[in-house]
Amino acid sequence: MVLEKKDFIELDYIAMTKEGEVFDTTKKELSDNKNAKPMKICIGRGHLIKGLDEKLEGLSIGKHKIELKTEEAFGKKDSKKLKLMPMKLFKNQGINPYVGLQLNIDNALGVVRSVSGGRVIMDFNHPLAGKDVLYDIDIKRIITDEKEKVMAILELLNFKYEKLVVDDKIVLTTKEEVPEHYKKIIEYELKETIGKEIRFEKQ
Repeated sequence: MVLEKKDFIELDYIAMTKEGEVFDTTKKELSDNKNAKPMKICIGRGHLIKGLDEKLEGLSIGKHKIELKTEEAFGKKDSKKLKLMPMKLFKNQGINPYVGLQLNIDNALGVVRSVSGGRVIMDFNHPLAGKDVLYDIDIKRIITDEKEKVMAILELLNFKYEKLVVDDKIVLTTKEEVPEHYKKIIEYELKETIGKEIRFEKQ
């Protein structure tokens, strides 16, 4: 069976640079994440990096090797994302910057590229910008059960619930009141992928 947009699948993957450095994986034995496990995603919904998501269409169940060029992966390096910053900004925070140090500045992750003359050059490009990457993927199965599909979406959205009923409608029971903006995100995603209305109930 050929995979299409909006198909739900379970897959494992190993993502690496062309030099063989693994930078992401769902395989527990290769990951620092003790909770690593196969992913359940809906094709075409942006649950994976865009280039990989697009290349899943037309594949079949089984193992595949996919190469993503720079433009399909994390993009080219952008010189506008190199920022020259005064050393005093770091010293005021008790930070002694050195080349290679990763820092979160104004919710953006950057790497120190050079330190000289009281100035620091920070690089806010993605660490893999400018690189082609490789994915070894293992598409294990197509998910057909509606409740499992809903559970997959809720897990991707990191939504905690007490009870789930999937019938003519999706009914979600929670301990706490769900914020309106969170409800809208869940409603939209489930309507787009499952095509059913959703009702929230508080326990």
